[in-house]
Amino acid sequence: MQKAFSMKHLTILVPDGQSSFSTIACIVGTYEIFTRANEYWKKAGKNELFHVSTAGVSKKTEYNNGLVTIKSETNIADQYVKHYDSLNDIGYDTAIVKYKSILEHKDYSLYLFETWLKWRATYQHSNGLSKSSDIPNDEYNRSREEEATIILNYITMHTDDEMAINEFLLFATHDIVRRFGDYPYGNQSTLEFHELFDEQKK
Repeated sequence: MQKAFSMKHLTILVPDGQSSFSTIACIVGTYEIFTRANEYWKKAGKNELFHVSTAGVSKKTEYNNGLVTIKSETNIADQYVKHYDSLNDIGYDTAIVKYKSILEHKDYSLYLFETWLKWRATYQHSNGLSKSSDIPNDEYNRSREEEATIILNYITMHTDDEMAINEFLLFATHDIVRRFGDYPYGNQSTLEFHELFDEQKK
């Protein structure tokens, strides 16, 4: 009987903040080793053994004052949502804390809106997805205003940054979480949660 093939998913964590060159070498070296292993198996006419990705608290992390930059393919908080079922029910709570810690950095980032949206969707998922669940829109909107202000302050010094302007507009125009709408089986955050995370769970 032939054994079923199962690809291994490997996530390499990218540390936040300044790190030594040896740490950077470990990240790059590990990525290269498993990538070359996949290439070897492909040349042999077999399926790749590993799906290799990087995860960090931001999409791009600079080391040694920008001398080296590592791009993360996914946010580490996303992994806690993705693997919720295997984390003994702590996945969502951990993800919420990690998303919030990114927002509390108070620094401009191109990914503030995406992070805020994932924090809100995961927080609401934890609160409940039914029409009668608690929906703390006041809390969501306080956080929205804080992040929008950070972007607006950035725009005043970078008036030609169209991506920052677009991100501000996303914050300004995105709807609150509503109890009733197109989705008939619960509050409208249900749709948003699945739109944000279902692709990552595949």
